[in-house]
Amino acid sequence: MGGSAHVFGRLIFLLCMLMHYLGLIWVLRRPSEFADWGYVSKLPEFFAGAVGFYLIGQIAIWVAFCLAIREGRMLDRGKGS
Repeated sequence: MGGSAHVFGRLIFLLCMLMHYLGLIWVLRRPSEFADWGYVSKLPEFFAGAVGFYLIGQIAIWVAFCLAIREGRMLDRGKGS
């Protein structure tokens, strides 16, 4: 029973990330007000910085998640004790 919380936590994390990525597809498509891609050509440095910041954050989140699993902090080691 002790490890069941970790399985639930991993599942919640993965589902939230999946919803986030699917949401980006929906939000950044036309006719969304956030899909005004004409501004990208007007502010390429800002766009590149924003995308870079987003990607660094995503990499950090996934690295932390994978390290937590690898180091055993999210493994189901508590079963039977």
